[in-house]
Amino acid sequence: MTQKIFTNMKKLLLITLLLCGISQAWAAEWTDSNGISWTFDVSGTEATNIKPTDRSTISGAVVIPGAVYNGETELSVTSIGSSTSYSSGAFYNCTGLTSVTIPSSVTSIGSYAFYKCSGLTSVTIPSRVTFIGDCAFWGCSGLTSVTIPSSVTSIGNLAFAYCRGLTSVTIPSSVTSIGTSAFKGCSGLTSVTIPSSVTSIGREAFEDTPFYNNQPVGLVYLGSVAYKYKGTMPANTEIVIADGTVSIGYCAFMDCLRLTSVTIPSSVTSIGEGAFYCCCDLTSVTIPSSVTSIGSSVFYGCTGLTNVTIPEGVTSIGDYAFYKCSGLTSVTIPEGVTSIGSEAFYNCTGLTSVIIPSNVTSIGDYAFKGCSNLTSVYCYLEIPLSIGSSTFNNYDTATLYVPYGCKTAFENAQYWQNFSNIVEMEPVVPDPTEVTLTVSDAGVGTFASAYDLDFTDVSGIKAYIASGFDSSTGRLLLTQVDEVPAGTGLYVKGTAGDYTIPVKETTMFYMNLLVGLTEDTCVAPTTDTHTNFILANGKYGISFYTLSQEGVIVAGKAYLSLPTEAVVALANGITLEFDDEETTGISDEVIVNSEKSVDVWYTVDGQKIEGKPTQKGVYIVNGKKMVIK
Repeated sequence: MTQKIFTNMKKLLLITLLLCGISQAWAAEWTDSNGISWTFDVSGTEATNIKPTDRSTISGAVVIPGAVYNGETELSVTSIGSSTSYSSGAFYNCTGLTSVTIPSSVTSIGSYAFYKCSGLTSVTIPSRVTFIGDCAFWGCSGLTSVTIPSSVTSIGNLAFAYCRGLTSVTIPSSVTSIGTSAFKGCSGLTSVTIPSSVTSIGREAFEDTPFYNNQPVGLVYLGSVAYKYKGTMPANTEIVIADGTVSIGYCAFMDCLRLTSVTIPSSVTSIGEGAFYCCCDLTSVTIPSSVTSIGSSVFYGCTGLTNVTIPEGVTSIGDYAFYKCSGLTSVTIPEGVTSIGSEAFYNCTGLTSVIIPSNVTSIGDYAFKGCSNLTSVYCYLEIPLSIGSSTFNNYDTATLYVPYGCKTAFENAQYWQNFSNIVEMEPVVPDPTEVTLTVSDAGVGTFASAYDLDFTDVSGIKAYIASGFDSSTGRLLLTQVDEVPAGTGLYVKGTAGDYTIPVKETTMFYMNLLVGLTEDTCVAPTTDTHTNFILANGKYGISFYTLSQEGVIVAGKAYLSLPTEAVVALANGITLEFDDEETTGISDEVIVNSEKSVDVWYTVDGQKIEGKPTQKGVYIVNGKKMVIK
């Protein structure tokens, strides 16, 4: 009676928990009709981690029940016992087990579930299973066949290791990863079908198998993973990894001493540990932007590697990644990198400078130890992070460059303070988002900017380039433009005042007779092939007049440069012809290159001044910059 009351109370508690949306698991035990006692965890309406209560009683053919009872409550069995210890695996060392029926309700086969069941000859994994745990069938030497259903997405580490009787296996297209040593030591395995869905293969997944050992000489592809290079590599070998490859496997090219260059396609996202270990003849490798991490020992001992560009997407550089790459002279560590592993650049004796970006949060011990020729360390960290005493070892010969205002912090930071020469870098001034353009009362002028500009939405002003010149008529064609590359010489006109012009990157390019100046420049009246003109309000109106002598034109302005042969053929003055049908210019009385007997003064905006100015400022007279103090 007491037992029945207890069972009913337990059932009531389960119902209450379910109604309240609360999931609570506890261990229970039940004996099936075959006399086998099963231990399992109760989780809601499911039984998980099912295993025999006494493994010593297990032999022959065993049927794992699809449902068990906890008192009067029926529970669906969803997983076979998972364990972190081989000795507590569900059927650990059940050598008398010859076959097992796994119910269709099961969705996962736990770690060590059938560890060392050497008598097991066949197993059918049901269609709802998505995961086969680590060492699940390790050492099932009698297993000759296994069917992996299309529901499985991953095969754990050592899952079928040392299943020596296994001759063939088909991996379904649902699988994306095969764990480390998953089929290691399967000495009878002669056929494996691996779909392109597999993007990750753990190291030594097929080591010590005929499937691996009998592969022909060359690069082995398993699924979409470049797994191993087999046989002796010919001298001066250049490898092009096939498009569609997503991963370069563990030690894929290890000790390929004659490999000189490798092309990695943009489909590759990961490079396994030791992928190019001791490829001492490797001189060139381009890592695509799709790669996000440089694993441990990837280029260990690649003494012939002279330079490497790490793409922007990389966030970590593993331990020993470039260990003893003595030929490496330059390396760019991108801004996205957050960690640099221990001994990552150890003994890179050719390395002369290194940049540590601002996002780095850890630098491992000995990361740059033995870089005997390292003279410059550019560190963009504003707060010194913790490093070891041997992260660097040439503190007396290398200069540490730190952000502006951070010198004191590094001088007081442990081990950073060992640098005998710490120098602050100049502050970084960000590019402006807009520039100001001033139009004088004359309504016109020339202009040039050190930044790309966009006049599209700026009202009240128009910008032009000098797109052509007709020497027979003396007409200079001015074409209106909106997107303007940096350094472009412009003729501008509009209502007098200040204008804000947005800075906007552009790829436009113009053939332009106007020369833009982004710094003060001394300009001569003529060169070997061209004659130069300056915009001014002269005797005959605003137009371009020849420079009469060498002088400085200030930054932010532009001058007109015409082929001398075109100027010589010109009989009359220059007429400005705009592509919006407005035509202005010098009258026919003006003769180009005529000598002036009277000095004419102009403001830097091109406005003519009557007589010599009396106010302080910068002026242009006869094409020459003059300063009145």
